[in-house]
Amino acid sequence: MLVCSGCIVGTSQPLYDSARDTVFDPKLVGTWGNSECRMRIRAAPDKGYEVLEVLPGQAAAPQEAVRAELVPIGKYRYLFLKAPDSVGTLLWPCFRVSVGRGGLRMQSLNVVAMEDYLTKHPEALRHEMLRAEGPATQPATQPALMNFIITDSPAKVRAFIEAHQDDADFVDEGMILADLNPIT
Repeated sequence: MLVCSGCIVGTSQPLYDSARDTVFDPKLVGTWGNSECRMRIRAAPDKGYEVLEVLPGQAAAPQEAVRAELVPIGKYRYLFLKAPDSVGTLLWPCFRVSVGRGGLRMQSLNVVAMEDYLTKHPEALRHEMLRAEGPATQPATQPALMNFIITDSPAKVRAFIEAHQDDADFVDEGMILADLNPIT
């Protein structure tokens, strides 16, 4: 869920300034899980988080935490994972997140729908489609995601996200992760 090897969906420039635009919500910190995965989110320096995902059967395998930052855009907050060598901002994976009594809700940005929209409306955002080399590895029942980089200005990309964030297919249904270490 956190890493999609081979997938490149992002921006050529950072969408936000880490020092100015990020927020820290202590309610995200904890151990969260459901029947499909378990995730540990720890506080990190500079209003960031360290996210560690443990999938069933991988508990013994050493995992490396990924830095993430929480950024409000419009009326929602998005958890952006930071690629170590990334110049811009990763849009896959990127999660719209909220914490409530039901747990941590994480909804992935639907980059397949975004790709489809940009294909139909190429004037919406400047972008480059990148063809993957080699044989397809996805099952035929899955949409074939084309890698793409949005090259438009960060302000225009943020405006696009804000304008489309309530579209029916902007994010997936997501998952609810229960707090595995609730404070009582």
